[in-house]
Amino acid sequence: MPELGSDEALWLQRLANGQYCHAGEKLLHRLTEEELVRVVDREAAIELRRRQALLNEAASLREKARRIQRPGGLRALALRRRSRARRTAVNAAQEMHRRAEEAEREAKKQWLSLSQRELLHIGLDAFVSDPDGRLLAITDPGRSAVREFLHSDAFERDFASHERVRARAHLCLTLRARLLDVGFEPDARVDLAAAILSRDYGDIELFEDINRLVVANNWGSYDRLPIVARLCHVYAELSADDDGALRSSGPPSSAGAVRPVSAGRSEGLWEWFRQGYDRAHQHGFPSGYELRLATVAMLSRGVVDDATCERLWSITGKLRFAGWSMDSSTYVVAARLMGVRLPATQVVARVGRLFDEFSWGGRGGGALLGPAASIAADSNLHALSAKAVGAGVMDQESLCTGLSQRYDDLLRRIDASDHQAPAKAALLALMPGTSAANWDRLASVTGVIGADIPPPNDVPVAMLLLDSACPEWADMSRFVWEVGSLLVIAEPVSIFNRHARKPL
Repeated sequence: MPELGSDEALWLQRLANGQYCHAGEKLLHRLTEEELVRVVDREAAIELRRRQALLNEAASLREKARRIQRPGGLRALALRRRSRARRTAVNAAQEMHRRAEEAEREAKKQWLSLSQRELLHIGLDAFVSDPDGRLLAITDPGRSAVREFLHSDAFERDFASHERVRARAHLCLTLRARLLDVGFEPDARVDLAAAILSRDYGDIELFEDINRLVVANNWGSYDRLPIVARLCHVYAELSADDDGALRSSGPPSSAGAVRPVSAGRSEGLWEWFRQGYDRAHQHGFPSGYELRLATVAMLSRGVVDDATCERLWSITGKLRFAGWSMDSSTYVVAARLMGVRLPATQVVARVGRLFDEFSWGGRGGGALLGPAASIAADSNLHALSAKAVGAGVMDQESLCTGLSQRYDDLLRRIDASDHQAPAKAALLALMPGTSAANWDRLASVTGVIGADIPPPNDVPVAMLLLDSACPEWADMSRFVWEVGSLLVIAEPVSIFNRHARKPL
């Protein structure tokens, strides 16, 4: 496998995450020749999008037909009692089925052309459009090369910095002190907000302005503080993104500009959030702090439109079908997993596969094994296909072998009596750098913040600070709910107090 330079690895990682950045034809040609990147030409891309749009239309029509014929609730009772309404519903459903069949027949006409170019079974979710209309995607060898680079001794030596982490820890304490000075009571959620804000110190004034707005809108609980901090961080990230990267929570075709209209003003940022929240609420999601945090997670990748909300419903429903049991907190986990560039079924299948792998260990049990699996699944660098390592059909390497080994290594370092060990090990396993170095950095940070943020909350807060070792390669703030769920919080109704009661 070819060795990667840092610029190439960073470009490939961004491509894996669905961000287009200009690379130059020479570099793109070399990465394509080395089978680290796949390029689909403009004509084939148009054909693929057309076929996918037709298949999506057919699926949507069939779902609408199902809802018309079997609406459920009082509407279903009305249909049973009123024969005219029943006939009207049946006729409308049959018309939708007819239109769906037409769309499917049209899609089948492109089957031969696409199959001859080996494009029939690729997923558009994994591709990114470039300005020329081509589709680009990282390949499994490319993902493997980036993973090896991120967790190598060379990366640890040349790109990870213990000094930056300690400086971030001191800044977190400074921001925490400032929040306490303006009247906040000592609380784990204040600590969590300070840790998020310390990544983008320039947003502390914006945080205070937004906090006043949300209090005026009856956000009374301290649960609001990590959400407001995360919103300010998302805004800072999008405002600093000047290299042409396109982000979207939905399918690649909906990627586009996503920053707030009134850049730099708290009212504009608040209105940007409110539009996304209201759109999600219109799609049937119950109001509350969980949906607020889920909305911020969706806004971090794109506009909250109909496609985004449908994808959130799809991942949420499939998680629950697989056995997830966190009530409305499932929306928060599903919103974070929307960043995985796979169809909803495959996203949930990856969570389930990692849950099975993690549960094989001697210390695999516990209520937090499900969250640990969902944390570990949140990476676009996992392989998409099994890799044969022998002649037997069943002799295959796991899709996440490297991560599972790091997880097991870190799990052995955590005290056996710590029931939070699965989630902590999963968070550390995703961090760039070597496992040993990340463990040492965690101890270093807890030593800095321990006097102000004592155990047991020091370790979860410290985990949000570790990405400062290589901030351009990792951002742990997306795990705000998972880290918050590890904190000891006095308020019994906090969203951060709700753990999974049974595993996947």
